[in-house]
Amino acid sequence: MEKHGQKGIVLKRKHIIILAAIFLLLMAGGIFLGTRLSRPNDSAQSGGFVIDNGAGNWQSGIQPSNGSSDSIKIPGYPEIPLAAGQKNISVALLNPDGNPCYFKFEIVLEDTGETLYTSDWVPPGQAVTKQTLSRGLTAGSYKADIRITTASLDDSHSPMNGSVVKTTLVVK
Repeated sequence: MEKHGQKGIVLKRKHIIILAAIFLLLMAGGIFLGTRLSRPNDSAQSGGFVIDNGAGNWQSGIQPSNGSSDSIKIPGYPEIPLAAGQKNISVALLNPDGNPCYFKFEIVLEDTGETLYTSDWVPPGQAVTKQTLSRGLTAGSYKADIRITTASLDDSHSPMNGSVVKTTLVVK
């Protein structure tokens, strides 16, 4: 369409709207991809293997030791004190320094099999020190298992020997 001797492309309103929508979709896609790729612990980035955001270096306390450097060191938790009705607890779920694997922790009530907490993967030398239980407990003592699942440090994340640590949740 040529008006008053002008040449060029004339865009109708619907074409401008379509181009704007395409531009916005491309921008949103770029932001989404940029956000996903910038997170090193994201499951899409690491093939479903997520490092626990709450895991941090652990320097306090006695590190368990057993046998050779190739063996997996497992910490003990004889009792875990909790406040009645509280979902937020604080216990150092530790993967001892020097272990050849990642740890994933589950706190499970022995009598019912109910899982109260599950961590993501914790690297050696780090601990998750704050947990949120699925529900608060009433006052009393509860036998529980801390189930430790392991995965190798290499890119295969192959399962290794895990463990079940017996504990008592003492709720006051």
